[in-house]
Amino acid sequence: MSSFMRSKTVKCGLPVATALVAALIFVPVAPAMANDVTETENTTNTEAGTVVGTTDTSSTQEVTNTDAESSKGSSDTETPTTPTSKVAAESIPEVTTLSISVPVPDTTKPVVSLTSGPTGSFNSAGASLVIGASDEVGLVKVVANIYSGATLIQPNQAAASGTSGSLTVDLSGLTNGTYTVKYNALDTSGNVASTGLLTLTVDNTKPTITLKTGSTFVNGFTTVASFKLFDAGKIDYVTVNGVIKDLSNNVYSDLNAVKPGQFGAVEGLNTIVAYDTAGNASAPYTLYLDTTGPTATVKTGTSTIEGSVGSENVFQFVSYKLHDQANVDKLFVNGVEKNLTDDPWSDLNALKPGQFGAVEGLNTIVLVDGLGNQTTFTVTLDTTKPILSLPSGEVISGTHTFSISQIEANPNRAYVEFMQLVDGKWKKLVGYELKDTNTLDFAVDTTLYAEDGTYQIKVSTWDLAGNHASATSGGFVIDNSGPEITVKTDESITADGGYEELWLKLHDLNGVDKVEINGVEKDLTDDEWSDVNGLRPGVFGAVEGENVLVAYDIEGNSTEFRFTIVVPVPVIDDPDDETPDGETPDDTVITPTNGTPSVVDLSKSTQAVSKSNKNVLASTGVDPAVPVGFAVSLMVLGGLLLRRRRNGNA
Repeated sequence: MSSFMRSKTVKCGLPVATALVAALIFVPVAPAMANDVTETENTTNTEAGTVVGTTDTSSTQEVTNTDAESSKGSSDTETPTTPTSKVAAESIPEVTTLSISVPVPDTTKPVVSLTSGPTGSFNSAGASLVIGASDEVGLVKVVANIYSGATLIQPNQAAASGTSGSLTVDLSGLTNGTYTVKYNALDTSGNVASTGLLTLTVDNTKPTITLKTGSTFVNGFTTVASFKLFDAGKIDYVTVNGVIKDLSNNVYSDLNAVKPGQFGAVEGLNTIVAYDTAGNASAPYTLYLDTTGPTATVKTGTSTIEGSVGSENVFQFVSYKLHDQANVDKLFVNGVEKNLTDDPWSDLNALKPGQFGAVEGLNTIVLVDGLGNQTTFTVTLDTTKPILSLPSGEVISGTHTFSISQIEANPNRAYVEFMQLVDGKWKKLVGYELKDTNTLDFAVDTTLYAEDGTYQIKVSTWDLAGNHASATSGGFVIDNSGPEITVKTDESITADGGYEELWLKLHDLNGVDKVEINGVEKDLTDDEWSDVNGLRPGVFGAVEGENVLVAYDIEGNSTEFRFTIVVPVPVIDDPDDETPDGETPDDTVITPTNGTPSVVDLSKSTQAVSKSNKNVLASTGVDPAVPVGFAVSLMVLGGLLLRRRRNGNA
C-alpha cells in the first residue's frame, strides 16, 4: 500500500472470492513530485477501480450487495426476498461477511505560519525570520523564497521530517528596499501548504542630528543647544545620556533647549543619540555644556606677590588661581572691573585693601567666563592688629581672675602666660590658650605659688588674618601672708616679763584692714602701713597679763601676735635724792583714759588735786576713797618714777 494512501475498512456482503478480486483490482495512481513546491491547490486522482463513496478518511462505510452486477454502477439495488420454501433456500449461495482494510489517499495540506521575525520597517543587520510548519502525516520540506518585485533573490528551504518542522531565514544580507517573502511546505503525500505572503521593508539608514543655529560655543562648550533630527523612515525617539525622550514618529523632529537638568543633560560631557522606527541609531552627538562660572582657589604660601596670609576666608592679603573651561573673561572687585586674558587659567594675585578696588573688611568678587557664566563670593581683608586691654598691677591673693579683653573683628587664638620675676628674669608658671573670643579672662590660684612676690601677665594674640599683637601687664604682687607686725622699741616701755606699754607698726602690701585684741576689733584705714600705739590695760581691749593680737589685711590674710602687759610697782626714791632747796617738783602729765591731759600742780591744795583728778586716780588703780593727801603722795611718786625712767635714770 502506497505511503500517501490511507487504509479504510469496508464490510462487503459478497462471496469471499469475489471480494478478494475486487480488492486486488484497486490500483492507486500517485501524483508526480515537483522539484519545488507548487503554489496552486493540489488534487487527488483515482483510476477505475477505486472505491467510490465519501472521502472522509475517518469514516467507515459499510457496503452491502446481493448481485455482482450492481457493483458496476447500477443505481438500482434489488432487495433480496426471504425464501418461502426449502427449495428456494437451497438455491441461494452462502454469503460470508469479511472485513478488509482499503487504502484511502491523504489530501490534507500542511499548515505553515510566521513564527518570529520583523514586521514593517527594520534594520537587516542580524535580522532573521522563522517559518513553522505542521502536518498530520509527515513533512518533507519547508520553503521560504524572498522576492524583490517579481525577481527571486534569495531562495530558502529546509528538509523536514515528522509532523512538524521549521525554517530560519537570514535577512542580514538585505539592503534598503521592500521585499516579499512567499512561504509554504510539502508533506509526504505531496500536499502543498497554502502559500503565505510577508512584505518586509529594510531600512539600514541611520538618523541624522544637526545642530541648530543660535548657540554660542567657547572651546567647544555652550550653555544651551537645540537640534534638528531627520530620518526617511521616521524618527522614533532620542536619548540624552541614556534618558529616553519619545517623539512623534515623523521624518523630521526637534530636540530644543538642551541644558543641564533638561532631558537628562548634565554639566560637562553629554551624548545624544537619535533612533528611527527601524531601530537604526544615529552616530552619537557629543555636546559639552557649561553653565557654571569660573572657580577660584586660594594660593598657598606667604609670598607677597602671589601668596596668601590668613585663614577661614579672612586674610591680610590673598591670591587666587582662577579656572574655567570656557575661559576666564574678567572679574569685578566691589564693582570695579578688571579684564583678564580669556584663557582657561588666570590669576588674581596679592589682593589687599587698595588693590583692584579691595577695601578693609568684607569684599565681593564676581568672576565671569567666556559664556557669561558668573561666580560670586566674598572675602574679608583684615590688616589691623588686635587691640589688647590688660589690668594694671595690683596685689592679689587666693584665686584671682584677671580680666583681659581685646578689640578684634576676627579673633582667632590668644595665649596668656602668668609669669614670676625670679632673679631679675621672668619665668612662666602657667599658660592658657583661648580660641575665637575677644574675652581672654582667666583665673589663677595664687596659693599654688609659695612665695609672695612680683608677677606679671603676658598676652600674645593672633586674628584670623594672621595679624599679631602682644602686651605685658604691670607687676602683680601675690600676697598670701598676713600683715607684718613690728614692735616700736623707741616708744614701747619694757618690763620684766613683758611690756608696761606696747607700741606696734603694721605693714602689708595689700593693705592692713583691722586688728583684734583679745577679740575686741579695731578697724584701721586699709593702708599699706598702720599703727597700734600705747597698748596697756584697758586700751583697745588689752589687759594685764597675756594678750592676743590678730592683724588682718584686706584679703583676709592674718597674723597673730602674743604679748604680755605688766603693771609697774611704785618705787620709793633714796632719801638722799631730794629736790634742792627753793625748787618744787616738775609738773607731771598723766594721760587719762578719756585722752584729755591733766596737769597736776603740787603747789596747789591737796583738795584741788583730788577734785580734778579723780579720773586719774581711777586710771592708775587708786581708790578715790583713799585720803587725798596719801593719794597725792602716790601720784607724785609715780610721776617722778615714770619721768626718771623715760629719762633713762631708772
